[in-house]
Amino acid sequence: MAKQAEGAAEKLLKEFGQKIDELIEKGKHSSKDIRDDLDGTSEEIKKLREKAEEEILKFRQTNKEAIKEIQAGLGRAGAELKKTFKTVFKTKKKGKKKGKKK
Repeated sequence: MAKQAEGAAEKLLKEFGQKIDELIEKGKHSSKDIRDDLDGTSEEIKKLREKAEEEILKFRQTNKEAIKEIQAGLGRAGAELKKTFKTVFKTKKKGKKKGKKK
């Protein structure tokens, strides 16, 4: 699960970076005023993206143990939920079989 969350954050940042690059590329074919404005804006966006990456890494490092505990808890909860569903559906199937014998 940690790998999925980590991968999702990196994927999102990568896609964001690609969108910035696409925007810059499209801007190269625009008027000078638009290009100048886009250059400044794209630099600000890149800095924000870098800051977001740093914050994500910082969050992961700071909350590493809490994240592990949450993942373990979710794993146990998932196992219990699965067990409960199996029990409930077994009970319902047995009840249907008894009802058919009437």
